[in-house]
Amino acid sequence: MLLFFLLSCFAEPKSLIPPRVESADIRVDGHLDEDQWQQALAFEDFIQVQPDDTGKQPEWRTEVRLFYTPKTLYVGIWCEEPGDRQNGRLSNRDNDRVERDFVRLILSPRYGRQGYYAELGLGGAKRDGTVLPESRFFSEWDGPWAGETHASAEGWSAEFAIPWSMIALPYSADPERLLGFQVERWVSPLAQKWAWQPLFPRDPQYLSALGQMRIKQVSASANWALYPYVAGIRSELQDTTTGKVGTDLFWNPKPGVRVAATFNPDFGQVEADDIVVNLGAFETFFPEKRPFFLEDKDVFDTRKYELIHTRRIGSAPDYESAGPIESQPGASDILAAVKLTGSLDRTRFGLLAAQEDKTSVTGADGLKRDLDGRTYLALRGSREWRGESGSTWEHGSLVTFTDRPEADRQATVYSYDGAFRSSQGKWDVRWQAIGSSIDQHETQSNGFGAWLDGTYQQRRGVYHQLVLQYLDDQLDFNDMGYLQANSRQSGAYFFDWRNQENLRFKYVRTHFEAISSADSHGLDLGRDYGLNREWGFLNNTRTSINIGYHTGYWDDRFSFGHGDVWFPDRWNMELFWDSDSRKKVGAFLEWDFWEEPFGDISNATIIFLRYTPNDHWDYRVSNIYQHRNDQVLFRPGGTFALFQTDQTLPSFYVNALFSSHQDLRFALQWVGLRARASEIRDLGADGRLRSSMEDPSDQDFNLAFGVLQIRYRLELAPLSELYVVYSRGGSFYERPSDPGRDFLDLWDEARANKDADQFVAKIRYRF
Repeated sequence: MLLFFLLSCFAEPKSLIPPRVESADIRVDGHLDEDQWQQALAFEDFIQVQPDDTGKQPEWRTEVRLFYTPKTLYVGIWCEEPGDRQNGRLSNRDNDRVERDFVRLILSPRYGRQGYYAELGLGGAKRDGTVLPESRFFSEWDGPWAGETHASAEGWSAEFAIPWSMIALPYSADPERLLGFQVERWVSPLAQKWAWQPLFPRDPQYLSALGQMRIKQVSASANWALYPYVAGIRSELQDTTTGKVGTDLFWNPKPGVRVAATFNPDFGQVEADDIVVNLGAFETFFPEKRPFFLEDKDVFDTRKYELIHTRRIGSAPDYESAGPIESQPGASDILAAVKLTGSLDRTRFGLLAAQEDKTSVTGADGLKRDLDGRTYLALRGSREWRGESGSTWEHGSLVTFTDRPEADRQATVYSYDGAFRSSQGKWDVRWQAIGSSIDQHETQSNGFGAWLDGTYQQRRGVYHQLVLQYLDDQLDFNDMGYLQANSRQSGAYFFDWRNQENLRFKYVRTHFEAISSADSHGLDLGRDYGLNREWGFLNNTRTSINIGYHTGYWDDRFSFGHGDVWFPDRWNMELFWDSDSRKKVGAFLEWDFWEEPFGDISNATIIFLRYTPNDHWDYRVSNIYQHRNDQVLFRPGGTFALFQTDQTLPSFYVNALFSSHQDLRFALQWVGLRARASEIRDLGADGRLRSSMEDPSDQDFNLAFGVLQIRYRLELAPLSELYVVYSRGGSFYERPSDPGRDFLDLWDEARANKDADQFVAKIRYRF
């Protein structure tokens, strides 16, 4: 225990000075057999950090070798592990659901403030992304690095080649640079993580406590990359064949500065969003997938709210001035977009501009109309400094502007944010103030919001968090960002305790939260209390129970502007069990129970099954079945209906992984919903829902929709790929419904009623 305490609390960052060579003749194939590997800096002082009970010495040896050239960092890792214990399952890039042996590199060019990670699984599968303080990992970004692995009876090796231009080195007049550096190894058969710098999961610091690597005379300037793509799209439903050509351009004119531009960018025809049934008043959030908008996304990050939600750019066009629409495209074409980002010493900046093309729509009168595209602008700047005690301070500003000519609307959003982190990471305090100014139809509205988020690490594994926020009813940044609801003021307290000292378990985690909310005028939105207890067992399974209680509250959004609605208090409970992910057969089971505000107990069952017979095949099947008693839904006109609903959301995935560079994926996702109305209710003047004499039988409805995708992918080079994709979608809605239909009938109706049927071939190559 004493060794563990010293390692976790007082260990100084380890330091490396790898050799620099002018050039390297390395073939990245996983074999560390070139002569330059024998002359590289070598080290192997790894410590077990997960489970983090003792910080003991690992069972097998791990040796790291590294050197660099002016343009590339080379890292080779030898992992001792008997052949019969190795786990090398393949997967698609960035797939974190597959359990396997892997090694991970962390590089922080702005030491402790921002980082990148690159991960190689045994077999060659890749994961990568960005890291923000202290340990927020984001896998959306993909980097142009190369890596391969090779296995033998005694162990396996991993080989990395990481271009310096990939990690956005900040400008520095000093030829010598200090980077944060870490190597981690996950050993699947032992369910253990080993690390070079001893950073434990329960420690308050991670990114700011990385080891150090000193390099000199490297160049990330005058580097450019061109990413053109060509796509052919055949729509059987519309009987059309179209082509699309576009490109992304990235250029580093000098160290610390990156310019990116895109022309007619790809909207991602090879990836499908998950199916979501949204019957409520809040917009569904979908993540960004386009490479151009993901590059240097962290420069514009202000942590709590998405002030720049780039899925807005290129979304469905505005058509207020066009009258009723007979048909319209689902997306707007983007003429061009440009992004300028940079890092100079402790200052970061970013500029984003995008212009949409004109869009044609057909009105109800049969006439075609041209709609002007929208304009988007964003400017971000931030600066950090360190106190004498080792604490860090950061402040920044963000301004966005959106012009929507067809809606006669211009929106400007201003933001100021800051952060403080104490030297040992015990205190982490962040704050932000946001203002919005909307001009629409010669009317102006101004809004304001602010939040404060403070976390105190009482001791290892125990933290307290307090979050306060205020958003007035005029704040609106949805033109370019994402805000689920304004007119909110709330206070929240969170307590989390992760205990790994109980010898019967790998860990025991306790989490408590209490949240009190009101709208900006003082309307009581209720108080929520939650208690969660999770156990991680020594056999690598885990289970959890969560109990929540919600006091009575007013809902100011549920009626879509027809008045505030009172909901009585209620409770909920969740249970789950997760199997050992190292096994060929795995399962995840979850049972949810909750009290409906105007009815009985509802429940949901989630079943997820996985079968991986070998490294090259992966089968996954799941289903979410939900039964609700007296689910209340809003009806157009200002009334409400109580429904008995049954919903199923099955999915089936098959991945054939021929190698880490080539795979074939079959994905089927479908949802069916049957709703039977039992009662109609009116909204009284006091906000209570009262029974109505109206017959509810004509309110019954059935709906179903599904998506099938078959995708072949061939990686030609880093970030250069060929895709061949077939996608088909269908939907069905019926009201009043046929009570005799079951889910199989709904499936047949949706399958027959195609609303998408297309074949896409796309090649994207990085020059």
